[in-house]
Amino acid sequence: GKGQAGKEPFVMTNMRRLCAEPRLLVLVGYWVPAGLVLLVVCGCGGAGVNPVTGRVKFEDGTPLANGFVQFRPVHNPSGVSAHAIITEDGSFQLRTYGENDGALVGKYDVSIGEPSLDPDKMDDPVYRRQRRNLVPSKYQSHETSGLQFEVTSDPDQNHFDIKLQRSGRRR
Repeated sequence: GKGQAGKEPFVMTNMRRLCAEPRLLVLVGYWVPAGLVLLVVCGCGGAGVNPVTGRVKFEDGTPLANGFVQFRPVHNPSGVSAHAIITEDGSFQLRTYGENDGALVGKYDVSIGEPSLDPDKMDDPVYRRQRRNLVPSKYQSHETSGLQFEVTSDPDQNHFDIKLQRSGRRR
């Protein structure tokens, strides 16, 4: 009986250790990833973003009104891109994480999207004809636009005037 009783504290001590370690592992397994998520979400938001402005016009000086511009990283096409709505006068301010915050430093392939159509004017055939294919299809893809710009940490260097050539139509 005495030998049996002598082993109980040893077994109980090991049981306590085993029970304590999984709790520790659960806590570490929970708090470390939670801390990393907070670091990524809170620590990076907007860091390294630089203001970027520009204007989109056709070669005759007519602004592209109400279009869309997207800057996609050249060296990491699936990386963080920046975009903007083009205003009535053809100007835009890029956003990456928040409104008009800009873009990360780097080279970008740029595409230009069609202006949005006004649903109230869709019954007007003249309006529809004028708005259809306003942006030539080559500019609507990063691969074919031929537009590439580099965003720097110097905001004075981050204004881009984009000139679009109208596609020649043959009848």
